[in-house]
Amino acid sequence: MKKRYYILILIVCICIVCLYRLTRQHPSDRSNDAYHKADILEKYGNDLDSNLSVFPKEELAENQGVFYSSFHTGLFDTDAEIILVCNLTKEQFDDEIKRLSNLSMTIRNKEDQYTNYVLYDTSSYHYPAYITIDGFGNTYEYALTDPNRNKIIYVYLSYPDIYKKENQQYLKKDPADYNIDEFSSFSMYVHSFDEGKTWTEYDDEY
Repeated sequence: MKKRYYILILIVCICIVCLYRLTRQHPSDRSNDAYHKADILEKYGNDLDSNLSVFPKEELAENQGVFYSSFHTGLFDTDAEIILVCNLTKEQFDDEIKRLSNLSMTIRNKEDQYTNYVLYDTSSYHYPAYITIDGFGNTYEYALTDPNRNKIIYVYLSYPDIYKKENQQYLKKDPADYNIDEFSSFSMYVHSFDEGKTWTEYDDEY
């Protein structure tokens, strides 16, 4: 009996190791090249649970944006980190604020529809933020705005490393704010039509 027990434990351990290796079979795809929103969505859009509404058109980042992205595709999903910093003219900044403040997404099922609107938050981050995802599915998507320098930082993070030193200025001021229930959090891209039993995404088809 004991022998069978130990064999079972060994099999379970082997399965866990194999599963871990499978989920890490693809190396991280890191880039500091030019920002191309369409390329990101084409390659990773199905895993992001977002159409990156908060991120700007590519022209806005030409010759003036600092861009970094990292994607790690596992067996079930993709962990992603996208950071775009744009130093804008006053006119560009004002136009972007207008665009960001009007972001919305309508989610539909067979019979109903519901529209979510972007959140505006002046306290959680070091800059005023326009938020399209705030923890739902352990994912965050937002734009941080600095009107004094006409600068906007666009951020997408899934399963964020809140202790990563390089990103501290882009993260929430209080690390405790990340200890939340991922399915009671906000996402502009989803809605529950049955009081939280199931969630419908913006791109679900019926």
